[in-house]
Amino acid sequence: MENERERQEYVLNDTGKIYVGSFKQARGRRWVFAQFDDTVLPASIMALELAKMSSADRSSPIKVARAISAIVNQNNENGIVHGRWDGSYADGTAPYDWTGSASILEKYLESGGKPIKYGQCWVFAGVAATICRALGIPCRPVSNFVSAHDTDATLTVDKYFDVHGEEIQGGPSGDSFDSIWNFHVWNEVWMTRPDLPQGYGGWQVIDSTPQEQSDSIYQLGPTSVLAVKRGEVGLLYDTPFVFSEVNADVMHWLQDLKSDWGFSLHKQSTDHVGRKLLTKNPYRDDDFGDSDALDITLDYKDSEGSNEERMSVMNAVRGVEGARRFYNARDVVEDVTFELADIEKIGVGKPFRITVTIVNKSNEIRTIKSTISAASVYYTGVKAKLIKKSGGKFAVRPRYRETLSVDVTEEDYLDRLVDYGNIKIYALATVEETKQTWSAEDDFIIEKPILNIQIRDAVVEVGKPLTVAFSFKNPLNATLTDCRFMFEGPGLQRPRRVSIKDITPRENVVHTEKFTPKREGKRKIVATFASKQLIDITGSTSVMVKPHCAWVVFRRSRLKLGRASIMGKNLCLAYFLYLIGGFCGLHQLYLNRSFHALAIFTTCGAFFGLGIIRDFFWIPTYVRSANNDGAFIEDLADRMRRHPKPPFSWSRYGGQLLVGMIWGSWFVAAIPENDIIKGTLNIRGLRTLMPAVCALGTWLVGNIGHERGNFKAPLLAGYLAYFVYGLNDRSITSCTLASASAFNKWSREWRRTPSPRRSLVRRLFSVVALVLLFYAVVFSYLYFNCSVKDNSGVETRCKDAFINFLNSPAWKDFKVQLGHLWTYGREHGWSRIWKEIINSIDPLGEQNALEILGLDSSATQEDITSAYRKLSRQWHPDRFKEEFKKIDAQEKFIEIQQAYEKLSDIKAKRRRQNRKSQTESDSESQPEFNVHEDLFYLLRFEYVLSRLCVSSGASESVFSMEFRASAELLLRNAIASDSRPASPARKRKTEKKWMNKVAECGQAYRPTEVEHVANIISHAIWIFPSTHLLLSMLDMSVNVRQSVAAWTFGSALILLFLVSTLFHVVSWIGNMPLLKEFFHRGDRAMIYIFIAASYFPWLTLLPLPAGTFTETLPMTIWVLASLGILYQQIFHEQYKWLEMLIYMCVAGIPGITIALEIDELHGLDELGIGGLFYIIGMVFFKSDGRIPFAHAIWHLHVICGSSLHYSAICRYLLGGSVIGLVVNAIKGIKSDMSRWRWIFCDERLVNEDSPDSTYGAYKAQLGSSDVLENFILPRFADPDAELVADDYETKLKRLFPAGSDWPSFDLLILGVGEDGHTASLFPGHELLSEDHRWVAPITDSPKPPPNRVTLTLPAINHAKQCVFAAFGAGKADILKRILVDGEELPAFLVNPPDGKVVWILDEAAGVNLPKEHA
Repeated sequence: MENERERQEYVLNDTGKIYVGSFKQARGRRWVFAQFDDTVLPASIMALELAKMSSADRSSPIKVARAISAIVNQNNENGIVHGRWDGSYADGTAPYDWTGSASILEKYLESGGKPIKYGQCWVFAGVAATICRALGIPCRPVSNFVSAHDTDATLTVDKYFDVHGEEIQGGPSGDSFDSIWNFHVWNEVWMTRPDLPQGYGGWQVIDSTPQEQSDSIYQLGPTSVLAVKRGEVGLLYDTPFVFSEVNADVMHWLQDLKSDWGFSLHKQSTDHVGRKLLTKNPYRDDDFGDSDALDITLDYKDSEGSNEERMSVMNAVRGVEGARRFYNARDVVEDVTFELADIEKIGVGKPFRITVTIVNKSNEIRTIKSTISAASVYYTGVKAKLIKKSGGKFAVRPRYRETLSVDVTEEDYLDRLVDYGNIKIYALATVEETKQTWSAEDDFIIEKPILNIQIRDAVVEVGKPLTVAFSFKNPLNATLTDCRFMFEGPGLQRPRRVSIKDITPRENVVHTEKFTPKREGKRKIVATFASKQLIDITGSTSVMVKPHCAWVVFRRSRLKLGRASIMGKNLCLAYFLYLIGGFCGLHQLYLNRSFHALAIFTTCGAFFGLGIIRDFFWIPTYVRSANNDGAFIEDLADRMRRHPKPPFSWSRYGGQLLVGMIWGSWFVAAIPENDIIKGTLNIRGLRTLMPAVCALGTWLVGNIGHERGNFKAPLLAGYLAYFVYGLNDRSITSCTLASASAFNKWSREWRRTPSPRRSLVRRLFSVVALVLLFYAVVFSYLYFNCSVKDNSGVETRCKDAFINFLNSPAWKDFKVQLGHLWTYGREHGWSRIWKEIINSIDPLGEQNALEILGLDSSATQEDITSAYRKLSRQWHPDRFKEEFKKIDAQEKFIEIQQAYEKLSDIKAKRRRQNRKSQTESDSESQPEFNVHEDLFYLLRFEYVLSRLCVSSGASESVFSMEFRASAELLLRNAIASDSRPASPARKRKTEKKWMNKVAECGQAYRPTEVEHVANIISHAIWIFPSTHLLLSMLDMSVNVRQSVAAWTFGSALILLFLVSTLFHVVSWIGNMPLLKEFFHRGDRAMIYIFIAASYFPWLTLLPLPAGTFTETLPMTIWVLASLGILYQQIFHEQYKWLEMLIYMCVAGIPGITIALEIDELHGLDELGIGGLFYIIGMVFFKSDGRIPFAHAIWHLHVICGSSLHYSAICRYLLGGSVIGLVVNAIKGIKSDMSRWRWIFCDERLVNEDSPDSTYGAYKAQLGSSDVLENFILPRFADPDAELVADDYETKLKRLFPAGSDWPSFDLLILGVGEDGHTASLFPGHELLSEDHRWVAPITDSPKPPPNRVTLTLPAINHAKQCVFAAFGAGKADILKRILVDGEELPAFLVNPPDGKVVWILDEAAGVNLPKEHA
């Protein structure tokens, strides 16, 4: 769609009109599409999922549009809207109560896919338009007034009457229920139609109203509007039905006993159907009338009665067999004329008159028998209730005019009206003398009052409540009961229903509501009123909402399933970032204007702050642009319409010159004129890139905001100026002027599509990279051009100064200290270095206080007190007589006093902490013995001895024999006390503990004895089984890639369990701190390694989509794991929740990427459930001290998750393949194969280096084998599948005798898919019925890629032998369906009558087969 205004209307406009009523009284009903509501897209995707629409089909707008026509109505499974036309809506919402699609789709999403009650054609069309626009398909509702519904495919609407003029329902056969709807609404979608002849693209009809089935489903379209106009009923899809809706002839058949089949043609009307087709005009919007209606009748058919229109009808009749017998009408001589007067507008509660005028043009009396009736009808044309009927027989004199009339009062029709007040008039007359018959009908709508909507606030701002008044006058002489309003407005009010009191006769009703605007710009309010007596009173209005500077809109979650909140860019935050980082362009980065931010940063605030000053006034506009404010977008679109090319801007042009010249100057200055290394390296030639740098600066400024341009024009102009000035490096200004002028002249254009929103990480990475590049240029300039001076005034170039610095003692000493730091970190841990750094900063002020008191870090509290007393006496102010000395002494005295208080406070806190830790250590770590007395004595002796050493500050070697004797005596007394009978309290103390307290920050959790045992057992028992799993995976591997994947996963699994077990064993034994620390760090590192290894088989054995982030995952996952290990080693046991978050990110990001970007991922359930086990286990992993045996429970979750992943890897990734089988067979054949010819049963039309290429896979595995020369190849790189198929069939026919009907291959080696397909013959596909071609094209393959060529089923079934090869457990179920159940899938249909079929299976694939099939 090339027209920008139409794109704005049919894709971006979230409100519109749907026209209802009658062709004489059409009115636009405002509808809120709300395609940007946060429920719409999830509901649309869910509907497509429930419709079982494959990913491949979703790439085709034709199939998507056809699917949308099916999923909107409930007649198909999991449809969105339940249709109902009988007026009974008590158990749901009446169709006329809906004001938009958002509430329908929200309820559908909340219900999990249950149909929402109720809807009719315009509701179906509104929802379909919402889904299409949400998916980016241009769509508009179209209303066809007097719309035919042809049920018997005759292209006519046939009505049958008996001899009394009464209509015969169902016709003579009882199955002809043709009808004419007052109006019917469908949708048009804009798309190209490559499946139709050229020129039939553009607007296409889709219809979600369930009328007739198409391909066994209630769906319609897409039907080319041009095909309908031309009567090309043979073109896809459903063209005959749409043609009859707009251009069917109406046939009235009267019962005639003389006729061969009992009826004769009574009347043929060629202009009754398709009176008017309306849609909303994209260039107008009228809230108070319908001047915005666009009549598109001539798009569907030529003018009624014209030769072109009749020719299209006859063209259509020729294409429909059932229509031909109805077009045999004969001309009838009529001498009496009849005319039914049209009834225009009748207000509700007003009477009306039906009038028929009869003129007898003959010279004889004519006897007329007539019937006139009025009935209320549904808008579908179905009769509801008879209002009044009159009839009789009378004579009309020759050349005389007679008038018949029937008066209908308010009491006659008011309680018989249904839904929208449609009334149909029927008139039938017969002339007895000539047997002339006449019939006519007319329909009109009882007109209802308009619902007025008034905004009572003069100024409407975001976030500030506004008052809205809804009013109308009750036109009836009756009380309105069960009254209710429905209203909504995108960005103002979500759909809401409000009940009000009963309304007395002729009462003026006024109802007010408070709305709080959430989005600025032009907004619509749509409302309806309904009651038991009066329904479908509608109204709408527009309101301009102004921004509010301090308002941030949060769309809070309304769904139980959790909806992400949406936040716009905030004006106040933008100004705050402007104040703190304006010179760095921080506010522009926040507003997604990265180019603008880069220009500001690299030009010192846009030429020393000039650009920053300008930004102060422009930030509100930038915020509106970033938020896609409605009014801003409308203004921008208006400027684009008025100016096809952006108007010239001096400010932008000046910015281009400024940035281009600054960048060029920096670049030239950064390239030295002389050799970098004397006589060896000179990079002066890089200065020839100066014009490109200047052009890049002008291009960058030119691409800021809503304007853009290519780089080619400024680049060529810059170099042209460079050559004109003789390759002069100083021609920066000329090059920049030329580049900027060329950009504005030839390259500049509007940015008509929004720039792709990149992730924050990518944007930050790009900006940081460009900033570093800029700094590299700046530092290069400083390095080669600047100089420094020493204290004596001697000047030295920065280059020489830097080289001298590298040879200086200071730098050498720094390198030595850095080496010592590295060694210390490796020996004591990097966390220890961090602690030393923190201590050196002296955050508590302890070192400074010690220095004031003249103490070192080993000082005790007594030392501190003694030093304080001494210094306080020495520096007491009273000891000094001179005033200046007294002041100095007072300052020193206060300093000493503060130092003493600080050190005393620190010492007191440490004593309290030590007591607390000691108490916990005594209660948790003191041994509980139930062993031999000698062992108890020895351990107890060591314990007491260590306590004494600690308390005295001495080492064990300085203890005297007397001190040891004292310790021994203490121990004997302790043994004696322990030998006494234990009290109940002591018994409780010696009971086993199931859990200890939560570890302090920076400390590891200390498990209890029973937890240690559980931790060891829960992983140790899995070491040998995991070894067996590794060996079994290696046994299943059939190539190097599978073996490497099996080794990686299996060895990581074994190491995970082994290292974890060793760590827990060492922790349980104790007294080995270094070994414990080593295995603890190794255990944490193995978690990252195992996460990466778990993904490795999937990322190496599955084809990854080219050009996506997934393609880089095999390397990225190991990089993430390495970064995680590095973080964990540096910050070991610190910031534990951050560490857990890193675990989750490393494990989750690749998994989500794989699930989203790999189309066919077998084993996704096992992969996801296994990951869920890990995630749940992580909760227990970080719950030590909160849940008993938490770590052992984590171990069990790891075992469950890894078991599922092992099963999925064996089932879906390991094992043989058809290509591997053939390649191994070729390599094992020693005889001469020069006369062998190899053909492909099917091939994907992709390049040979694509992972989807079958030939590419053979070429990669066969290498330089001579066999490749005998491959008969299709032109797989050609995108035209039809040409490739014809070409390949020609090549194959050369292999067989001329005139062969079918090929007779000696051997075909086939695979079978998990859906039962073989070659590229898929279940249910039309290619299965192909019986002429050897090779057929397929462009809609259910498996990607969609374009392929394949041998047809007859070509395969004429082979002498067909061999099927299937490997892996993933094929077990389908093989049972084929070989045991005999399900007629494509692989089952391979059964050569003169050949045989052989199946080659491995054990896993044949697990479901009975023994007799072996």
